[in-house]
Amino acid sequence: MRKVIFLLFVLLVLLYGCQQEPIETPVESTPTEPIPSEPTPDPIDLIFDASRRITNYTLTMDIYHQSAIHTTILKVTDHASSMEIDEAVEFYQKVDDICILIYPTTHGYSRETIDCKSNETSVFGFFESFQKSWFTLIDGVYYLNIQNHDVIQAFFESYLPGYSVSNVELILGDTYFARLKLDLQNETFLYRMDIVFSDIGQTYVDVPQEE
Repeated sequence: MRKVIFLLFVLLVLLYGCQQEPIETPVESTPTEPIPSEPTPDPIDLIFDASRRITNYTLTMDIYHQSAIHTTILKVTDHASSMEIDEAVEFYQKVDDICILIYPTTHGYSRETIDCKSNETSVFGFFESFQKSWFTLIDGVYYLNIQNHDVIQAFFESYLPGYSVSNVELILGDTYFARLKLDLQNETFLYRMDIVFSDIGQTYVDVPQEE
């Protein structure tokens, strides 16, 4: 009888051992590669990009020659612009593909259809081509590299033949260009120009109506 009980006990032990779940070997997990995040835009690049695309702005240009100061105020919007020199104001208006010059006379204003390329206010957009790589930053001021002066030089050549451009300084604001300074010089005269950007996106040009 004892042999029978012993055999039953051994049999139960064997059966229990067979029913145990096998021990699983842990599988090493492969670390997940982090998803690369988008690079943070350079805030200076954003200022240059935003300034190149402005279509509504005011430029106040002070020209210094010895003790004299001459001020020109340029206002630009999508469909009209104006240029004020010594309190005399000329207006430029674009209607469809036609450009109109409106200028003061002794009897009010006269209108004249012109070639759109003759719009004097449009050429002051030379800053729209500025690239950050053209400048060197020194003490918070961006100085135009000499090899890139031809951009501005070409503009002033059409107005002041024989004058060379130098010492071009660009000061940035929080969102757009804030100020541009430069020298214009020939063998005899030196002019210092100070251009201030303002009213970006808020400039309004009140074009005189036909009488």
